[in-house]
Amino acid sequence: MFNKTTGQFANDAVHEKVQVEGKIGTLKADFLHYTYRNIEHHLHKLNTYTSIAAKADVDKGRKVYKWKVGFDLMIRFFIAYIIRRNILNGYEGFVWSVLSAHYKFVRSCKLLELGK
Repeated sequence: MFNKTTGQFANDAVHEKVQVEGKIGTLKADFLHYTYRNIEHHLHKLNTYTSIAAKADVDKGRKVYKWKVGFDLMIRFFIAYIIRRNILNGYEGFVWSVLSAHYKFVRSCKLLELGK
């Protein structure tokens, strides 16, 4: 949340950020933000965002190696499931961890595809 008179969205294609002039505060309560209605909605957004992100990666000259794609998938899952403690969230934590790793995997595959 931000005051529209002191902040605005940056021009990033994916994972938009808010640029704020002045002080930034912290909420004292939880803020639940549900960005997906269901898995179908998540996969639709994933497909759109990974395409945009892969094109941005190409424009920035980023490269990915085939051997690294599968390795990154496993590392991303491990980080999401174990390090970020999604293992404590049961089935939902497992699904979220898989989908989180899947995002990076699809983005990297699209980057490989565009790089050819």
